[in-house]
Amino acid sequence: MQQSKRVEVLGRHLRQPKKPQPFREWVTDHYVSPYTVEQCPLDAVVLYNPSLHANNVAIEDLLSVWPKLPIIQTVQEGRRLAVGVHDHVPIPKSTWGKMDVFERCWNEYILHHAWLRGKKVGFYPMWSPMAEDSAVARAVLKMGLHWVGAAPAAMDGLGKIEYKRFCQANGMPTADFFELSVSGVTDHEEACKRMTDKYFELVKGTALEGHSCFVKSDFGGGGRGTKKVPTPDRESIYSSIRKVVAETGKTDLIYAELALDLRGAQLYQMEMEADAGNLVDGGRLVYFNARNQKMVELGFSSEEVVKFIPAGVYKECQRCAELVARLSKYDGRGTNEILIVHLANGEWKIFNSEFNKRIQVEHKALAHLKRYHDGHLFNTVADQLMRSCGYPPPDYLVDLLPSGHGAVGHVRLISPQITATGDIMFPAGVIVDSLLLPKGFTATIDIGPLFSDTDAQFGAVVALGNDWQDLIRKLQFFAAETVVFGQKIRRDYFLFLQKFFHDQRVANMTLSCNKTFDVLSNAVPAETRTVQVANYLSNSVAELLVNSWRPEAGVPNRPYPTAAQISEFEELQSELNVMPVVRRTPFEDFLQHLDEERYFRDLKAQLNVLGGGMVSIFPRDVQQESGGSESHLIAGVSRMIMERLGAACGYFGLEIGGAQYQTAEMIRINSALVQEKSICCNMMTHSLTRAHWVNALEILSPAQIRYVLLATANMVRKAFNLPMNCKIVPYHPYNFHAGNVEEQDVVTAIMLEVGMTPIPTFSWDPRFTAEHFDSWLQRQYGLWHKAGRTLHHLRVKNAGQTKDWTAERIFSHVQQIRDAHKRAYGPDAEPIVQIHNHNFNGNAAHTVRRALDLCQAAGYNLLLIDTAPPAMTHNDNLVITKSLRLTPEQRRVLNRFNEACHITWQLSVRFQDFSLINTDPDTIWAGGTGSSDQIAARKLGLENSDVEPAKFLGAQVTGIGAIVTPYSQWSMVTGYNCYKQGFRTFDEVLKHIEGGGTLNLPRNILLGLYEWRTLLPKPAHVKKLIANHMRQDPALFKEAGQARRVFPPFDVEAIKKQIIAVAPHRVITELDVSRVIQYGNFAIKTIEAEALAKDMNWAIYLPHIAFARSVPVGAKFTIFGLPVVYAGREEVPNTADVVITYGFKGQWIRVTTKDVVKQKLLEGAGKGPEILLADPANPNHVGAPMPGMIEALYAKVGQPIKAGDQLYAINSMKMVTVIKAGPEHAGKVVANIYVKKGEELSFSADGKAPLVMALAPASK
Repeated sequence: MQQSKRVEVLGRHLRQPKKPQPFREWVTDHYVSPYTVEQCPLDAVVLYNPSLHANNVAIEDLLSVWPKLPIIQTVQEGRRLAVGVHDHVPIPKSTWGKMDVFERCWNEYILHHAWLRGKKVGFYPMWSPMAEDSAVARAVLKMGLHWVGAAPAAMDGLGKIEYKRFCQANGMPTADFFELSVSGVTDHEEACKRMTDKYFELVKGTALEGHSCFVKSDFGGGGRGTKKVPTPDRESIYSSIRKVVAETGKTDLIYAELALDLRGAQLYQMEMEADAGNLVDGGRLVYFNARNQKMVELGFSSEEVVKFIPAGVYKECQRCAELVARLSKYDGRGTNEILIVHLANGEWKIFNSEFNKRIQVEHKALAHLKRYHDGHLFNTVADQLMRSCGYPPPDYLVDLLPSGHGAVGHVRLISPQITATGDIMFPAGVIVDSLLLPKGFTATIDIGPLFSDTDAQFGAVVALGNDWQDLIRKLQFFAAETVVFGQKIRRDYFLFLQKFFHDQRVANMTLSCNKTFDVLSNAVPAETRTVQVANYLSNSVAELLVNSWRPEAGVPNRPYPTAAQISEFEELQSELNVMPVVRRTPFEDFLQHLDEERYFRDLKAQLNVLGGGMVSIFPRDVQQESGGSESHLIAGVSRMIMERLGAACGYFGLEIGGAQYQTAEMIRINSALVQEKSICCNMMTHSLTRAHWVNALEILSPAQIRYVLLATANMVRKAFNLPMNCKIVPYHPYNFHAGNVEEQDVVTAIMLEVGMTPIPTFSWDPRFTAEHFDSWLQRQYGLWHKAGRTLHHLRVKNAGQTKDWTAERIFSHVQQIRDAHKRAYGPDAEPIVQIHNHNFNGNAAHTVRRALDLCQAAGYNLLLIDTAPPAMTHNDNLVITKSLRLTPEQRRVLNRFNEACHITWQLSVRFQDFSLINTDPDTIWAGGTGSSDQIAARKLGLENSDVEPAKFLGAQVTGIGAIVTPYSQWSMVTGYNCYKQGFRTFDEVLKHIEGGGTLNLPRNILLGLYEWRTLLPKPAHVKKLIANHMRQDPALFKEAGQARRVFPPFDVEAIKKQIIAVAPHRVITELDVSRVIQYGNFAIKTIEAEALAKDMNWAIYLPHIAFARSVPVGAKFTIFGLPVVYAGREEVPNTADVVITYGFKGQWIRVTTKDVVKQKLLEGAGKGPEILLADPANPNHVGAPMPGMIEALYAKVGQPIKAGDQLYAINSMKMVTVIKAGPEHAGKVVANIYVKKGEELSFSADGKAPLVMALAPASK
């Protein structure tokens, strides 16, 4: 470009003499910096701009001057608030610019915010097109608000068309144009056709004829309302007019303008600013794409401009900008856009394009060339607020000082797809998470979803240079080092910036503004940043940090652990890590000699010394009863507590298993890993087993049970480094059956077969007689005799508390076991008896202690009692140990043990629901999980207060056995469905049954009641209920007793194929197969997550991270061996977004994820999701019998149906229930299926069932 000498800046002589401004009277005779005004001239400011970026910039600039200024953002329904806003005025969708709508919304807002009445409230549209609309300004003033902008009268006469006429009248060159608008036509389509006709009438004989042009609207701005027509044929002109009308919604003030991209010419866009008649020093060069959308803006001082624009050309640009500002009497800050054409023959021309009656989004590219006398960089946003309040503009050569920066770069942050031709398209669904920005740059960035319908720009970076060469070096560094993280963020734009700023033509200022995307053909500079780990942190880690575990399964409104609680846990972890395990226990010796008889002899010797002992049911059973089964994450640390503290204060075993494994697989945790991390090295580990259910979600075949138990035995052997062929496995699982029938014995026999030492458990209920108990005992001793082993340890499990659970009753059971043991092994033989019960009101622990006293008085010191620390759900260990002979040191350790358990327990405070259960202390019930019971009840339309009476009613109706899994779930479902049918008392149900009525129960429960697998006699009402159902559905019970005991072939290879399908590179283990056997699709999903590194297994080592809602700032953890620092989180107001900040490799990474609970609440907005409901009167509707998740879909659309066919399976309340076709469905076909696998089903508010599938008569 042509170089020139330094030129005189025209601002000095233009300022003198200053013409009076007729539209506004200045309140002072001198300039006042906003930073010197302590109190803002306005009491509050309402921002009215659809661009989130615009709002963020304005808020940042205003609050930097007046930190306490209340800023109220106008927010369209469904959109986010800007950072730092005081409050917001909501407006309906698609109503921007409709001032009557805003006025209505503002008046409504004022009604609820009385403090604003009588206050001076500013209305600030910033740089939206509305800021240039004098009609909008007048509407604002009419509402009683203060207009922050130029006076309406000052804006009159400066519309785009009026501006061009002004230029022609005052000798200012402008591109040829003519107006296309037609009057008297209201139909948009007809108006577009007439304007097309008018174009071809007016273009004849003008410079526009046959030349490319723009179709523009006076109401356009920001790239909208302007369309370039390269070839002006009729179709192109008509299409462009239609697009402009569609974008602006207006058919008036539309014009055609000559495009100045002359053949062989270079085009530059220079923006000159004026402030109430005073010219602003410097100019701004704008680079744009083929659609005339601004991409990069560079601001230069006058001294820098003339290095690449001839001095005379620049001086003419200044003259034109000053003329517009002074002669139009404009009293705000405005921008004169000037197109500079450098013709192929070397001639330079300028064309005044338009005058923006507002500040520009890129205003800082000029503003930061100046500073106030106190050192602050010039603040355009705050300064214009002052101007609107009557404060005069500055003399830019007297009232302001040079900032020391001769060049300023303003780079927009956008995420478009850029085509090879330079066209850009903005994808939907962009969510910005974070920006890695090198030092030396400032940025405003909008974190969160991007709404490209209002603004495709989500931020801007400002770079300051001493001169252009200094600035270009910084911009090159910026483009290479900056990374934007988020969803659907594309690298196209930053690759373009790297090419652009490294292009030598840009560095030399020889690349014209209309050739911006010529750089796309350049080679891509090497990237210097990696985002792999940051992307990982933005997925599963962020999801866990924000949503914890089962975010909707916790107790409503229950708090998360505090930072102090987490810190306390971290201190405990540190203590445990250096604390040695208790050595030379009977179990540790057992691991060396593997002599079972010697082990029990040593164990009994210790128990005799203490007068008895304890087994810890923390955390497993405590968490199942009162903590949503959330024990898997604290399994490892609980094991450490037992090994280091529990073993030194009277504990001899730890209970694990059950729902602990199930819920792990449901949340992408390997259940086998939980099991392995729970095994103690110095005491017995008791994994809960539910007979033929084992730990599975449905009944297993003997072959499946054998496979699962053998895989577990081998896992224990490996954990203890034992020979794989050792016959005795140091593992002591419980095994119980709710009905105490022979099915329990099948599983016990398999446990003995694979080398385990099971603890046979009698499921106690006051209805079981001494004869029932004795027959059960004889079966157990027979099993051990058949296996050639000695039975040393038995357990009695009371599922609840009950008034029948007395010290005398317990003692009698102990004596009955002792008698059976002596009959089996001789008069001197003594068994270890273990007692389990819940402790709902504190009395049960005292009852068991009295039983312990009775045993000791009878010379029996081998009673083991399941206990927990005080204030939990089971026997209080401080009460029980009153009767144990602990030393003072052991009691001191017990206190620390309890403290450690409580520190760990408090991590799951969000799930602790025992205070809401309101369980009757005399109940026999404790099966199930309180929080899940309540959730299931709510899904059926029941209240929390209905849960306990409904469950009790269900237990009365079924009467099948002890209230433990699965019979507890059967009774619960029965009770809930009875309530749903309107029954509230047992007498009401009896009357209904005696009258021939049936109950809406799943088939598996009806089959279970028919088969009656329990030692208890079947009540008459159950027989009558079954008879009623048999009359209604005879085919249902034909499969009972036979088909349910016939299992499909157990195919290990088929399971391996399932695993390979989701994890093709996995080395499959027998534990993998075992997991799929027990947990089906849940295990498959977890295995798939492991293959994709999206599993949550790592959280077992970080329970305080997983359970926390707010992880302490500064918390350090390691992912894949790389250190990460958690630097905090913040919730975006009125959205479900949560922003997390990490420190990683010296950078801060901010990622956004969803708070799923809040998201559903916001999406619901008081109304439930629309679901299809089954019509009970429609025989073709197949509904869900209970709320739950669709586990499997067996039927397919078009499939013929016969009675007994499996239709689908639903997972509800720890059971998988297979729904089968009844006789009423026979002969039909599946017409439609309305659900998908994995979908959660809920009942309507009035208790109606969701529709799963519809049938139709088969075609003949």
